[in-house]
Amino acid sequence: MFALFHLGNIFLIYKILQKISPKNIILGVVFYAFNPLVIIESLVSPHNEIMMLFFLLLAIHQIVFGNKLNSFISLLLSVGIKFVTVSLLPIFLFINMKSDYLHKYILWVLFLLIPPLLIQIVYREPYSWYFLLFIGVAAILVEVRNLRYLIYGSSLAFLLRYIPFLYTGEYSSQVRQTQDTLFIFFVFLSIIFILTKTLGRRGVSRINDIMSL
Repeated sequence: MFALFHLGNIFLIYKILQKISPKNIILGVVFYAFNPLVIIESLVSPHNEIMMLFFLLLAIHQIVFGNKLNSFISLLLSVGIKFVTVSLLPIFLFINMKSDYLHKYILWVLFLLIPPLLIQIVYREPYSWYFLLFIGVAAILVEVRNLRYLIYGSSLAFLLRYIPFLYTGEYSSQVRQTQDTLFIFFVFLSIIFILTKTLGRRGVSRINDIMSL
């Protein structure tokens, strides 16, 4: 069943990109389908987030293809699996379906998923499967380079959280602390990398502008 949902997510990402960004179809599909974190948390040790993501992607698909009612119903099905996507109800109700706004709309979907993720992390811990929603939605915005880098780094950070537990075979407070340290370090490292790349490109651009004067 989870394998079917995984394939369904791949298909929906393909169809959405076919509509809004055809040149990025292969990159978007590979970005999601072959992410090790997605494979582990969707197929090896599956979680309900993969089903919740399916109905969220279906809701986005219906918006992209102009069916607002079906989109809202799909989102309600996603909320019915877990309450995380309830934060998206306002933008699905008031979305402007003009094609010029679709990318901004999907970016807002990504932003509005952050508060529920933080709440789950604070009250529990940063479990790896929480991040599946972000990878799935980010696959639609795969042309945004900095977002790709952030997802790469965060996926690695979530995966590395398994290492202390696998190495020690226990789940003590010291192991959890080591897990959190690894997680925070690699997320921070990915943010530093993004800032360095961004500032570097701006610096080169500025130099080129000066040289052209």
